[in-house]
Amino acid sequence: MTSQHIGYTPLAIASSAFFGLTEWAVRLPSLILGLVGIFTTWFIGRRLFSAKIMLITAGFLAISPAHIAWSSTARGYSGYILTTTLLILLTLSMLKAPKTTHKIFFPILVVTGYFFHSLSIAFFAAITLHLCGLSILAQFTHKPLPAGIHKCWQSIGITAIAFTLVVSPFILRTFVEVNAHQPQGLLTHFPINLWNALLSTPWNYLNGAAFLLLILGLTRFWRRSPQATILLMILLLLPIGMWLARPVVLYERFWIGLLPFIFLLMAEGLVFIYQRSSLERIFALGLTLLICGGSLHSWGTRQAPMIKETSWTLREDLYSAEETLPAHIPIYALKGHDQFFRYYLHRPVVTLDTETQYIAILQENSHPVFFILPSLIKSASKTSRPILDRLRTTASEKKYNDLSVFTPLTPNKLQNKQ
Repeated sequence: MTSQHIGYTPLAIASSAFFGLTEWAVRLPSLILGLVGIFTTWFIGRRLFSAKIMLITAGFLAISPAHIAWSSTARGYSGYILTTTLLILLTLSMLKAPKTTHKIFFPILVVTGYFFHSLSIAFFAAITLHLCGLSILAQFTHKPLPAGIHKCWQSIGITAIAFTLVVSPFILRTFVEVNAHQPQGLLTHFPINLWNALLSTPWNYLNGAAFLLLILGLTRFWRRSPQATILLMILLLLPIGMWLARPVVLYERFWIGLLPFIFLLMAEGLVFIYQRSSLERIFALGLTLLICGGSLHSWGTRQAPMIKETSWTLREDLYSAEETLPAHIPIYALKGHDQFFRYYLHRPVVTLDTETQYIAILQENSHPVFFILPSLIKSASKTSRPILDRLRTTASEKKYNDLSVFTPLTPNKLQNKQ
C-alpha cells in the first residue's frame, strides 16, 4: 500500500487472514466501508438535515459510479469518504449542540481519516478555517458565537496534539505528481472533466444540469443553515487554492471525500424544484430519473472516468514490461517516478538521481533496465532531462504507451547507432 492508504493495509491483511488470500477478500473491507458510509450519511445526517433530503442523498451515493468504484477497489478511498463525512457531520453537530463525546471522536476521525488517505488532513484545515471565520465574524457583527464553538476549538487543540503524537513516527512517502510536466489549466477543461468524473454520467448536458442543481441547493441551504453552507463552500473551494499554490492532479481526490455533500446539495436543489408547481414537480422527477439512469448506465458499461482511470492503463503497461524481463534484471527509475513504480511492480526499484550515477550503473551492471515516463519530465529539469537525453542516445527504447523502457546498448550497437 502507498502512504495515502496506510489504514487500509491492516484491514486487507485481516480480511485475507480470515477468508484466504483472494482478490475479493482484499477488496471486502473497502466494500464494507462504502456500505457503512451510505448508511451513516442517512442515519446521522437526518438528525441535522431533513430526513427526506438525506434519503435522496443516500440514494444518489448508493448508485454513484464513482462511489461504487472506490468501494470495490482495494484502497482506502471508501474509508476516506466515510471518515470525512463523519468529521463534517460531527463538526456541525458540535456547533449546534456540543457533547463531551464529540471531543473524543473528533481526533479519532481526523487521525483515522489521515491513514485512509492523507488528503483528509485538508478537511481538518478547512474546519479550522471555518472556526476562525466564525470567530472573526462574531467580533465584527457583535452576534453571539455558536453554542459549541468553544468545544470545537478544544477538539482542534486535542486533535493537533494527537495527530503529532500518532502520525509523526511514520515516515510517509511523498505524493506522485503524475502531471508534473504541464499542470492542466484551472480555467480550461479540467474543472469540467473533474465534475464529469465525480458525477460519472455519460451525458455532459446532464452533468451540467446536476451542477445547476448543486448551485440551487447551495442557495437554498444558505437560508436554512448558513454556518453549514460556509463550511461546505470552504471545502469546495479549498482545493482551488491548493491547486494555485502547487498544481498536481491528485487534488481531484479531495472532492471524492465531498461526494455525500455534493449529492446533499443536489438533493436540496431537486426538492426545491419539486415543491413548486406541478410542471416543475414533473421536471424534478424526470431529472432525478435521468441522473439515476445515467449513473447506472455508466456503471454498467464501465465507461465512467473514475472507473476507467488513466493509471490503470499504465499499470497494465508496467506489468507487460516487467514480464518481458528476466528475474535477475534490476530496474532503475528516476527520482519522483520510483515511488509510483514501486506501487505496481513486483520487484525492487532503484532510484536514479544523477548522470554520474547512471554512468556508474552501466559500469557495475551488465544488463540494467530503466523505466521512464518521458511525458512527466519537464524540459527545464536540470537532473531528469539530462538523464533522459543520455538514455535516448546510449540505450534502445521500447515504448508501452506512456512508458519507455530503456536498455543500454553494447559498444558495437552504440557505435552503429551513432
